[in-house]
Amino acid sequence: MFLNPTYIISKQLLEIAKIGVKKAIENDETTATNWINQQLDRQDACPTMILFKLSTL
Repeated sequence: MFLNPTYIISKQLLEIAKIGVKKAIENDETTATNWINQQLDRQDACPTMILFKLSTL
């Protein structure tokens, strides 16, 4: 079975975003932003992920 790379990236981003929002609610925005950026850094093998880095917003 072939999984569309866009689908996989979307699912990864959605999961990172959901956990990031939870961390922002439970802790603070800075902690959540740092965690999200760490997760996206781990995905740097995929150029699409770089576009979503929060630090560039």
